[in-house]
This record gives sequence, C-alpha cells and structure tokens, in this order.
Amino acid sequence: MRKNKILPFISILIFTISVINNCSYFPQRAKLPPIYEDITPEESFRLIQQHLGDEDFVILDVRTPEEIDKGYIKNSKFIDFKSDNFIKEITKLDKTKIYLIYCKGGVRSEEAMQIMERMKFEYLYNMLRGFDEWKELEFPQVNFRK
Repeated sequence: MRKNKILPFISILIFTISVINNCSYFPQRAKLPPIYEDITPEESFRLIQQHLGDEDFVILDVRTPEEIDKGYIKNSKFIDFKSDNFIKEITKLDKTKIYLIYCKGGVRSEEAMQIMERMKFEYLYNMLRGFDEWKELEFPQVNFRK
C-alpha cells in the first residue's frame, strides 16, 4: 500500500523539476544563429542602449592609443588593431558575447570583424563610418585626454 503512495509523489517531483529547468525563472540566452552585420552609428547607439548593463555585450574599440586620447564611447574595451598583439588579445575574448566593433572611420573595425568571424565569434556588429561619424552626430562620448 505504501508503494502506491510514493510512486505518484516521485512522478510529481520529477515533473516539477523538469518544468523548473525549462522555466523562465532561470534566464538563458536563446541560441541565435551567428550575426555578422554592418550597422550605422545610429543603429549602434540603439544597440548600446538596448544592452545597457548586459555583461554579454562588449563595445570593442580597435583604434590606436593616440586616437583613443581624443575620445571614446563609454565602457569600451580597447584592443589596438595595429598592435602586434591584436590577434593574441582577440583570442582571449569570449566568442559567445555580443561585440560592437568600431574604429576611426570603419575600415579597421570591418577587418577586425572579418578576423573575429574567421575565429568563430558568434555575434559581431561593425559600426560603419566609425567614431568620426559618432562624434559628428553628437552621440555621447568620453573625452579622455586632449
């Protein structure tokens, strides 16, 4: 008789655990197909706003230190595309995060995106026309050193 009472309890317990594991109480990033996209500074600004506070979103500045001294986008990570260590530094990055890549005019960031794509990074956005246009459009920037 006691066996008959335990079996339904175990069934309910297993069902409850499976529901909890698939529930939104434990947020998981939905697996999206890889993204390799060129976007405008306006779209870049919206992307940044959309991902405020998101640890899985990285703004990657690939300009030289001299260029960075003239200003940059807040919360950027800096890896100089012209540096001998560029590839080594890129390999240290998490390939599953979302990257918005920018440079001065859009050429180096495009090349950086192509390199990262070949390295199997999953979510890459290249900001067309770069930081020059970002400043021209008067989007927020940090003035580092003059």
